Amino acid sequence: MHARWLVEIATLFVIQTKVNKQNSLGLLPSASHRYWAVSRQRFERWQTLLTDYREGLESAGASQRVAIWRSLRPLFEEIFLSDVLTRILACYGARLEADAIDADLGPIAHNVYLTHEDIRNRCLRMLISPGVPIEQSIELNRIRHSLEHWSDTFMAQFSQDTTRLEYSFMAERTAELIEEAKERASDSSKLVAWQLMIASCQKWMQQHCRTTSASSALNQQLGESVLAMLHPERFPSIAPFPLTFADRVTTLIDQANLWLNQLITPSPIPISVPPSTP
Repeated sequence: MHARWLVEIATLFVIQTKVNKQNSLGLLPSASHRYWAVSRQRFERWQTLLTDYREGLESAGASQRVAIWRSLRPLFEEIFLSDVLTRILACYGARLEADAIDADLGPIAHNVYLTHEDIRNRCLRMLISPGVPIEQSIELNRIRHSLEHWSDTFMAQFSQDTTRLEYSFMAERTAELIEEAKERASDSSKLVAWQLMIASCQKWMQQHCRTTSASSALNQQLGESVLAMLHPERFPSIAPFPLTFADRVTTLIDQANLWLNQLITPSPIPISVPPSTP
C-alpha cells in the first residue's frame, strides 16, 4: 500500500466531523492500540533504513551517492505523506479527549505524532547534509513543502478552532484558512470546495509521488487499524455527497481489507537498501 492512500484515509476523519458535528461516539480501544503497535513497527523500520542509508552514503563515491539518494526518495516520500494522517489523528484524538468522548486515542496519537516528527526532522537534516544531489534535494523539499500546505488545509477544515492549532505546520496559515471556510455562505458551497480540495490533492499526489513504497505491508496494516476506528453510525448524513463517494465510504468502514486489496496494488519494485560498510 502506498502512503498516499493514508492521506485519503485522513480525509475520512475530516468528512465524519463535517457531517456529524454532534456525534458522541467513542472509538474502539483495540483499534487505537493497534494503531500504536503498527506505528511503532513502522518507526523501527524507518529508523533502520535511514541508518543503513546514512552509513552507505558515508562510504560511497559521488556516482554512488546519486544512486543511493534516488533509492532514498520512496522512504522520504512515505515519511512526509504519512505525516498528514499522523497530525489529523493527533488533532482528532485531542478533540475527543477534551470533549470527554474518548480518553485512549489522544495520548496514543500524540505519542505517535512526537515520534513521527523526530524521524521527519532526521530526514530534513539529511536533506541539508553535504553531498546531497541538488536536484534530489530540491524535488524532495518541494514535496515536503506541498504536503505541509495540504496538511494545514485539511486541518483547517477539520479543526474550525483557531485556538487549537498545535498540530498544524503554520498556525497562522491554518487560522486564515479556517476563517475563509467560515465565510462560505452555504453548506453546498463548502461541500463543493471540500470535494475540489480532495480532488486537487489526489491529482497532485498522482503527479509527484512515486509508485514505489518503502513499507507497503506496514502501510496497509496501519490503514486497516485507522479504518477500524471509524463507526458506520458516524455517516448517517452522508447523502449530500455523491452516491459513488457514499458507497466508497461505506465500503471503507465495513470491508476495509477488501477495499485495500481492490484499490492498492503493492509495488513490484522493492526499495533497495545500500549495504552497510563495516
